[in-house]
Amino acid sequence: MLYELIDYVKEGNNKNKIIFVGDRFQLPPVKECFSPALSSDYLSRTFNLKCKEVELYEVMRQDEESDILSLATNVRDNMINKFDGYLNLNMQKTNGSTGALYSYLDQFDSGNLDNVAMICGSNRDVDWWNKTIRERLGMTNHFLNVGDAIVTQITWADQAGNIQFKGSFGTIVSISTNIEAYAGLHFVDAEVRFMSNDREKIIQTKILLESIYTNSGRISNDKERLFFAEVMKNNSKFRDSQNPWDDKYYGALRLRHGYAMTCHKAQGGEWDNVIIHPFKIGKDLPWTYTALTRARKHVFSYAS
Repeated sequence: MLYELIDYVKEGNNKNKIIFVGDRFQLPPVKECFSPALSSDYLSRTFNLKCKEVELYEVMRQDEESDILSLATNVRDNMINKFDGYLNLNMQKTNGSTGALYSYLDQFDSGNLDNVAMICGSNRDVDWWNKTIRERLGMTNHFLNVGDAIVTQITWADQAGNIQFKGSFGTIVSISTNIEAYAGLHFVDAEVRFMSNDREKIIQTKILLESIYTNSGRISNDKERLFFAEVMKNNSKFRDSQNPWDDKYYGALRLRHGYAMTCHKAQGGEWDNVIIHPFKIGKDLPWTYTALTRARKHVFSYAS
């Protein structure tokens, strides 16, 4: 993507400039040990770009005296000093996972998904927390219920130009009881509510039910191939364009429950209150720093 972006920008005018904004202490992209877009050495070496770095110091998300800022600064300073041990952080803790669950439920508001988030160290933990939270909310009779919090797993778009990017959090507004089978997969019609810059957007779409319990929204390669072949055989418009929005099934929204998430999925988002699974805290400092800085007001963990 970085190659394509730079090529596109320079193709229009070789003098065009790009500004990359990020935090070098946060998690790098998956399967990378650093963030290429934030490395002037990499950009100049790989793309022959003339780079200039500027570092910002004023914190805007948290108050100067906040516990979040104090904890994050401690982690950052130890990363700068290349600390390689276990960092003991004086974090506020609940009484075990049960206390964390009750705290989450007290703060959860399906009308305001920015209020609380549960950040986990693995997809297995995400699955456990999503299942446990949904049980306590009484959402165990279906894969999806009205009021369910969801997060998109791939970017979705329709013919009208509406778009929801991967990682968007939303709420199920309505959902059909009629499950359709197609190409060995299962689909349901639904309305999903998203908020962006305090503006509400409701999209109507089909949802691929098999995506709910995947880690990336992608089903097995064999099922993906069969699905694609079936759509190509039956939809001439899609066969010509291969645009997902030209087929109601292939363009279905892929999502999973959005109560808990991995730190990588949380990156870029922010919530008033953040509960952090304790497994990686103090052991993986970029992970710890990223998880801590997802919170605006309060952050805590629980005794492992």
